[in-house]
Amino acid sequence: MTKNKIIFVVMLFSAATNAGLLIPLSALFIESLGISLVLVGILLFGREGSSVIGRLPLGSLSDKLGRKPILLLGTGCYSIAPVGYSLFTKPILLFPFTVLHGIGIAAIWTAAYAVISDITSKETRGRAIGLFSLVPGIGFSLGTVLGGFFSRDDEFLLTYRVALVLGLFAFLLCLSGFKETHTNSKKNSVLAEEQQNQVSLKQLFQNPIIMFAAVIGLAGSLLLYMCLNFFPLLGVQIGLSVDLIAFILIAQSFIGGTLMYPFIGLLADRFDKTKLLFMFLILGIVVVSVIPLMNTFYSFFILFYLLGVVGGGIQVIPMALIIENTQNTQTGFGVGLIQTANQMGRAVSPLLFSLFAGLTNLNYTFWATSLVAAILLIIMIPIAKKSINPNNSRSEDT
Repeated sequence: MTKNKIIFVVMLFSAATNAGLLIPLSALFIESLGISLVLVGILLFGREGSSVIGRLPLGSLSDKLGRKPILLLGTGCYSIAPVGYSLFTKPILLFPFTVLHGIGIAAIWTAAYAVISDITSKETRGRAIGLFSLVPGIGFSLGTVLGGFFSRDDEFLLTYRVALVLGLFAFLLCLSGFKETHTNSKKNSVLAEEQQNQVSLKQLFQNPIIMFAAVIGLAGSLLLYMCLNFFPLLGVQIGLSVDLIAFILIAQSFIGGTLMYPFIGLLADRFDKTKLLFMFLILGIVVVSVIPLMNTFYSFFILFYLLGVVGGGIQVIPMALIIENTQNTQTGFGVGLIQTANQMGRAVSPLLFSLFAGLTNLNYTFWATSLVAAILLIIMIPIAKKSINPNNSRSEDT
């Protein structure tokens, strides 16, 4: 592994640990301020909405300007967000920092997947994405454990201080050590801009493979991020401590997600990706439907492990599909396009389901999310049949 790759890995590990400290328990922090579930949803929407909206333009910019400027923007936002969280308690003052945090999420992870495309070959990208996903997965899981430990007494200041240090470390590492991987970005900027002008969101509907992956990703992200945002509240309601809730989330992000990424990458290289996405989403719908019926730590741990496997499939497989179906000068734009669609659930779930939870209760919110995902799955069945290409599957050749 070259020095630049090591710097890239360490930088993303630091950024992911920062994210693990801040994101999983953010709903508990906001609720601790004494505001309603609706305002909790609005503040989370600020983060997730800006993350979704920012992916497409930031991916396009990474093709024209290079990956490093976008990574600097992302790590810079990761450094500023915890400062705002630690200083302000009024929702109107917190909201700009949640938006900035979301921009950082979009910048870092859109550019990061484009870097993977720059440094790998087409034949190994599924496995490379799976292995690469180990790094942020481990970092995010570590951050979640630390966040649960630091916040056991509903004191979040130490958590934000550690997140600030990690964000600054990632920023300085990117600034001083990371070298640009998209070396032809300046030479190809004019060509890339011309090509990107011809690329529009209509392609999402014209290409059945990308359309299927995007909608399945949307449905999957609704399931995943509704659980991430609202399970801590459900866990507290049934008497689980904050550190136990953090360990349950570890089952999702690390044991079920991170440790399974390389195997999911191998599956993506070997079998038909559309069939795999179909199966992962069905599993996710079943798991989320069962969560409200459970009330013990061990049952939640198992269910969130399975949900982590679903999350791994939703993350790895669409990235492999988009890289296969875009040209080199459009990779960043393509990654931003698929992430915009796949991660729309991050923006929709906190706002929509917080309103629903306020009108009903958290149990019905889990079932409503499963129903929405099931409807999207049914709608996609005809497109799935069109998108399945036997030439993409190697299983028939073995």
